[in-house]
Amino acid sequence: MMKAYDSCMENGFETFRTCVRLITAVLALCCTGTALAQVEADTKQAAGETSKPKKPIVAPLRKLTDVVPAERLVDAGGVRTYFVRSGEIGPEILLLHGFGSSTYTWRKNLDALGRIGRVTAIDIKGFGLTEKPKDGQYSEAAYARHVLAAMDALGIRKPVIVGNSMGGAIAARVALEHPERCSGLILVDAVRPFTRIDFEAGGVDTTKFKGRNSILAVALVRSLLTRDRLRGMLESVYEGREPVTDEMVDAYFVPTTIEGAPEALLAMMNPPPETAKPIPLTELKCPVTVLWGGKDNVIPLAAGEALARDIPGAELVIWAAAGHMPHEDEPDKFHDLLRQFMSRNRPGGS
Repeated sequence: MMKAYDSCMENGFETFRTCVRLITAVLALCCTGTALAQVEADTKQAAGETSKPKKPIVAPLRKLTDVVPAERLVDAGGVRTYFVRSGEIGPEILLLHGFGSSTYTWRKNLDALGRIGRVTAIDIKGFGLTEKPKDGQYSEAAYARHVLAAMDALGIRKPVIVGNSMGGAIAARVALEHPERCSGLILVDAVRPFTRIDFEAGGVDTTKFKGRNSILAVALVRSLLTRDRLRGMLESVYEGREPVTDEMVDAYFVPTTIEGAPEALLAMMNPPPETAKPIPLTELKCPVTVLWGGKDNVIPLAAGEALARDIPGAELVIWAAAGHMPHEDEPDKFHDLLRQFMSRNRPGGS
């Protein structure tokens, strides 16, 4: 399975949009009484409360080390964290993916960026091939703590941090709260820091999960996250632009089969309250470039323009033909942009 995951690095899809659509569809189904009743019956039957045996509705979840070799993981604050690296000399670069994505999103960039500096991409806690603890700590603050722990574990001192979408919010938060750990920011179609994913805006009533038996909720999420459903979601996103292969489906499906994945998804719907007070973006002191795709249908261009206005000295770059993931849509231009950023700002860590 790991081979299939790695091989799909040659193909791509808009992971953020797919994930949001998928989660919205899944949770909408989760909120139906019929679906819940069916899973409740299945769960009781599996527990021996009914006499007639029945096949499990889903395959058992797998241990993380059954999916990814232990040497591809690092302990980051107690969370086994998947990482990929490229380059051996030059300034440090850290890549942070968006919601529902993984290191997969940088598949077109790693080799080229490795010729610019020492680049590392990680799967953020709860996503991709990183561990999915059942601690319920899936908030922006928790993600930032995990990123800092991963930096410590991997010996990354003061990198330029590149963050796409949710990864941009995490990158900005790290720079705001720990300016000594960031020498520059490239915010790619980024969510503002201290922003929660609004499931309710997508038509999902997350309150229906409160008070539910967690075993039933987990079983329901597992029963709905199938390869066939994922393939259908991917095909709707591609809309015929590119064939959806088995390898692509595996790339998206594999992380959902790891222990803790359903609990992590449920926790993301109701993250713990933020205890830190928002830090104004005006307090960002490092060099910042805000990169935006003119055809982004996830976060509008106006949000990018406002983000750049609120950060002192920020450069705004708009690529008219790119979407929510400009680094995937126009990788060569992205590498040039990063090369120029590093040359212009001469970040530390070289």
